[in-house]
Parts: sequence; C-alpha cells; structure tokens
Amino acid sequence: MPVPMSYRWPALCLVVGSCLLLYGCASSVSIRDTGALTAGGTLVREFSPKIALRLDAARNSGDTSNAGDFYDDGDIELGDLTIAVTDQLGAEFDIDSVALSAEFNVVDHDVVGLRLHAGLRRTRLDLELTDALDNSYRYKGTSYGPGGGIELLLPLNDHFALMVRGGAHFYVGGDTGRETSWGGGLLIRPHPQLELLAGWFESEYHNTENRSNIEIQSSGPLVNLRLRF
Repeated sequence: MPVPMSYRWPALCLVVGSCLLLYGCASSVSIRDTGALTAGGTLVREFSPKIALRLDAARNSGDTSNAGDFYDDGDIELGDLTIAVTDQLGAEFDIDSVALSAEFNVVDHDVVGLRLHAGLRRTRLDLELTDALDNSYRYKGTSYGPGGGIELLLPLNDHFALMVRGGAHFYVGGDTGRETSWGGGLLIRPHPQLELLAGWFESEYHNTENRSNIEIQSSGPLVNLRLRF
C-alpha cells in the first residue's frame, strides 16, 4: 500500500535529523582580518603580442585575536586535531599559492587594457590557532585545482596606470574548497618589461576538506612585481 504524500516529508525530515544527531556537528573556523598582506610576483613569457605563459607566486599572511564566530555546536575538527570551542581563539595564517596559466592580451591600447588568464593552481594553507590558555594547534593543507582571472588596466601615461583585477579558483584535489579575490591599485612601469602593482586586495578562502570548515576573509595592502621576457 503506497505511503500517503502527507506522511513522506515528516518521515524524511525525521531520518535526516536522526542521521545528523548520530554523526554530530562540528564548529567551523571563521577568520576575518582587515590587516593582512599579500605579496607576490609574476613571470610572463610572451609568445606573441596576444598570447603568453605566466607563472604567479603569492603569499597572503595575516593574524587576528578573535577567530570565533562559531555557528555550530561541537568541537573544531581539523584533520587529526580536535579543539574545544572557546569564546575566543587567536589565529595566524599563511596562504601560499603558485599558478601556471595561459594569458590572453585581449585589449591593449592607450585608453584601456584587458588581460585574461586561466590555468592550474596549487595553494598551501598554514593555520595556527591559539586558545585562551595559550595552547597552540597547527593545521596544514594543500589544495589543487583550476581557476583564472581578469585584469583591467586604465593607462595614465607611459609609466603609470590604474589596475583592477579579480580571480576565482576551485580546489578539487588535496583539500577541497574554493578561493576568490579582487583588488587594484597603481601600476608603475619603470621599464617596458617590468611592472609594479601597489594597492589593496580582498580575498575569501574556503577549505571544506574537514568536518570543520575553514573560512578566511582577508583584506589589506597588495604588492606584486611582474616581469616579462
């Protein structure tokens, strides 16, 4: 005899709720740092005026005295680490990334410039959490995946330009997750083959590999040196 539709949804909710109770919940680590620093470099090998191969390396570093915002019940579980939830945790983090991408110089003239790039990225997270008793817990994870970005340039003269850039990466190998970023600033060209970007960035990093998700929202000064050859 078929089960009436009116009974199916309550039964489904009961089963799902029971599974969640049996499995248990873990708190997520949510970090917000408005004083982080991103420093990096870019090597570009041009094959034509429109196509190039680029290698990017960067480090996003920051710390905060309040890595709370625990919105689930239960302890923090990161790999083999289990950390009891407290009202406040200190956090220090380094997010190191290396990416190899194809770059496409879509627009390049005196009024505006536009570059697109897409490729593969490797990112390594080094996270240290400290509780109120000064106990330290360290988690390291490495992620791999595809991604890309866009760079918009507004030239001011032969040596200066304004730049706005953004990117997104999706980690499907190692620690799964995703990362998005955008920023901009003043681009300085002391030499036709050399560019220095100094400005500001915003970044969101999500690590979903463990029972406890890691969410890092950071912003701060940005410095990047780009060399073409």
